[in-house]
Amino acid sequence: MYSVNFDEADKAALQRDQKELTYGLFANSIFDISENWILETGLRTDYNADWGFFPLPRISLLYKNENGFSSRIGGGLGYKIPDIFTEEAESINFENVLGIDKDNLKAERSYGVNYDFNYQTRLGEIGFSANQLFYVTAIQNALLLNSSGTNFQFENAAEVILSKGAETNIKFNYKDFKWFLNYAFIDARLHYLAGNPQKPLTPRHNVGSVIMYESEAWRIGFETYYTGQQLLSNGTKTTDYTTMGFLLMRNFKWGALFTNFENFTDRRQSRFSPLVLPTHDRPVFPEIYAPTDGFIFSLGIIIKPFGNKGH
Repeated sequence: MYSVNFDEADKAALQRDQKELTYGLFANSIFDISENWILETGLRTDYNADWGFFPLPRISLLYKNENGFSSRIGGGLGYKIPDIFTEEAESINFENVLGIDKDNLKAERSYGVNYDFNYQTRLGEIGFSANQLFYVTAIQNALLLNSSGTNFQFENAAEVILSKGAETNIKFNYKDFKWFLNYAFIDARLHYLAGNPQKPLTPRHNVGSVIMYESEAWRIGFETYYTGQQLLSNGTKTTDYTTMGFLLMRNFKWGALFTNFENFTDRRQSRFSPLVLPTHDRPVFPEIYAPTDGFIFSLGIIIKPFGNKGH
């Protein structure tokens, strides 16, 4: 059972109080088809008096062998009951946002399929593992916040939001060294708008790299993250950027000393575009798509409790 009870102190004109009570049942089954194949199925059914029944089946098929390879394909359904607590409403501080109209809105429904495979082995003294994921998700009746005169009103999208993409994770390890690599491709299209544009503030390309050295006495890390171009809600393309960080930690029996250089390349949105637009008496704050605090340097001490034997 899941409950929501939002009781706003100021009940003037917006009428945003919302109470929800959702009941659910869930059943799951894991069946070993053979030594290498496993079938997992599940069914969850939710009921809400205002929004109705939501049958949510899910299925996945797993293959694995003794050579370090495994693969899984699966899919299922999902849903979300509308409420006013969305990113769009929060970005305008919920000002003049009307409450949920249960008579004219529908719950969001999602349909997803994913496929991934994993492989791990050793190349001499070097350990290697890789994970590759592909996915497609469609959201029907997506909740949108549209202007209605001086107010903002929630409506359902007329067409689907289709998101598809891939994510690659690779890890190398050699003695006390580890290297993590990540790449994510996100193609999230808004089919209810002309031209099926990419979802705002959703970069199509993200790349990450983390190199770690860990021993009994030291922990040293260097990280690099690249964020590709994004679209703002007005269709403007943002600047892509790269951030870097460095961590140095020295361990002792009593604890540790550490220093952290976060975003030491000082990438921040104010370098690319203003964070406040005129006029000063009625400022406008653009959407945030990059770090706003820039370079952060910190020093710290970790003290272990007395009597800690490392358990």
